[in-house]
Amino acid sequence: MCNTSFDNDLLNATNSMMALVDDQLRYLVVNEAYSSVFRTIPDAMIGKTVMEMFSHDPEHLEAVVLPNLEEALTGVDSSYGVWVDIPGLGRRYFDILARPILNEQKVIERIAIIGRDRTDMQSQLDELERSREMLNRTEKIANLGGWFADIKTGVMTWTDEMYAIHEVDRDFDVDPVKIMHQFYSKDQHAVMDAWMEKTRSEEGPHEVIGLMETPKGNRKWVRSIAFTRWDNGELVSIEGVLQDITKTYELEQELKLSEEKFRSLVEETNAVVWEVELDPIRYTYLSPQAVTQTGYSMEEWQKPAFMESIMHPEDKPAIMEKIYNNLTVGNNFSLEYRIIKKDGSYMWINDNIRPIKNTRNQAVGARGGVHRCLIHRANEGWSGCGIPFHNHL
Repeated sequence: MCNTSFDNDLLNATNSMMALVDDQLRYLVVNEAYSSVFRTIPDAMIGKTVMEMFSHDPEHLEAVVLPNLEEALTGVDSSYGVWVDIPGLGRRYFDILARPILNEQKVIERIAIIGRDRTDMQSQLDELERSREMLNRTEKIANLGGWFADIKTGVMTWTDEMYAIHEVDRDFDVDPVKIMHQFYSKDQHAVMDAWMEKTRSEEGPHEVIGLMETPKGNRKWVRSIAFTRWDNGELVSIEGVLQDITKTYELEQELKLSEEKFRSLVEETNAVVWEVELDPIRYTYLSPQAVTQTGYSMEEWQKPAFMESIMHPEDKPAIMEKIYNNLTVGNNFSLEYRIIKKDGSYMWINDNIRPIKNTRNQAVGARGGVHRCLIHRANEGWSGCGIPFHNHL
């Protein structure tokens, strides 16, 4: 049988790959789209078997082609999609349908093969799947879930990590109306309701931090951020992210308590506690005693080189040299010198200094504590701070 018994123009007018084989899998009809995959012409394939035409790729023949044609020979349609490396065409994706054709006696005597090149579409689908998998991995690593709410339909959609954070199965009924009260205790309802009301009435994003409890009894601090989409002043949808910040939040609270305790202790002592960055020199912390003991305001203390400007002129050259030399090598050290107070009087101070070092062991900052020396007897080698004067300098 040859192509001349068919309307070749009609057969070749389609981009679909079309072929007809007998029950021995010999080609009876082939169009140009089909033969081009084999880099030949239709007439060259007539009479040859499928096995001969796929001899260049026996693995694909045995694993994919023959099993599907044999299934069609049992009387059922067989369809599959597959990536194939085609000489001269590169890697292509094909959707293939093998359909049995019965004669008047209901006996299978032919199989129609129809194929479509879906490379572009499948590449996009594969890329979407890779993106989805990457998103799922990213969500899991960041404890971050995503959600989408359609206002008109009232349907809310969750990503996989949303179910994981809430510790519920995928068949959980996500009801956007009840969801807030299902996972948040009564003392959280006012905060969450206010956040939701603001989200529904104003353009976002809107953020809230709340304490939720899962059906398994686990309490979690979560951050929710909602993004709204409006159409002609009407809210159409809300999409958002929810992140489990339990560990971070608890650490932040512990740090805040530690800082409050530290600040309380510092502010109750008579010492001036300070910390500076060196390049440029800037106070990152200065306790209030600096104001009460010297008369200068916090704004004045933040001026460039302010501490240097209030040093006694007789002390400044030696003190600045010692500061530079010690910080350069990263030593802990102490200094005793005079500063000029706001009222013009002088005050002796003892300054204990420790450098702050980076990973290269270089001083990038310093911190210390300044004590006021009530009595200074330099001639005897002692300061009012109770430490030999010569040991400081």
